[in-house]
Amino acid sequence: MAKEYKIRESIHGNFYYHISLDSNVLCGNTNTMTTRIPITAWGVVSHLHERYCKECDELFKKEQEDNG
Repeated sequence: MAKEYKIRESIHGNFYYHISLDSNVLCGNTNTMTTRIPITAWGVVSHLHERYCKECDELFKKEQEDNG
């Protein structure tokens, strides 16, 4: 079964995003809410000035490298 990564937003609603795997945020932050943003949009910065969790980013990239 393929792993399902999703983007989650900080509950503060400030366009600060995390990545979850099977509903568990990679960095361990529990103060997030679901989004409909596809994982392919991770890192995209628009006029909203989105910000992304550095710890989630590093863990996500490491997972991608490890799984080739």
